[in-house]
Amino acid sequence: MMMNLMAIIMSNELQEFYYEEIKRLASTIRIDKRLEDPKFSITKKSQICGSTVTIDANIDSSGLISSIGYRTRSCTLAMASTAILFEEGIGCGKEELSKTAMQLNEKLLGNEICFSEKWHKLNFFEIAKTMKQRHSSILLPFEAIIHGFKILNSQTAL
Repeated sequence: MMMNLMAIIMSNELQEFYYEEIKRLASTIRIDKRLEDPKFSITKKSQICGSTVTIDANIDSSGLISSIGYRTRSCTLAMASTAILFEEGIGCGKEELSKTAMQLNEKLLGNEICFSEKWHKLNFFEIAKTMKQRHSSILLPFEAIIHGFKILNSQTAL
């Protein structure tokens, strides 16, 4: 009985910590930071909650992100996800971002996922796994940047 109570207390403390970290991350991108002449600029909108995220990106000759910009009109969860992408996305390619987005989706679905050290802050979204209506907004920035890569690939294939 005491072990269960301790587990609940620890769980509540961990959830509170994650929630505070999500709010802190979201606060770091309250002001839009757009790129002047991006290689692509993609806007994604959640049909469920209306959150909108625009991601600008420049890609180097190796196919890796060299700079990221953003505009968010979204909930705190989408803003925090955008902040993590902004912090960690430089130097990433389409494959890494696609894999990370799939892992994040699996995490939100309640599966045990071990993110790489670079993406460990995505673990904060553990608290959102029961908020199914918010999953799409959390994934928005990743969907936007992956969509941008797909458009670039289709243009270079022509």
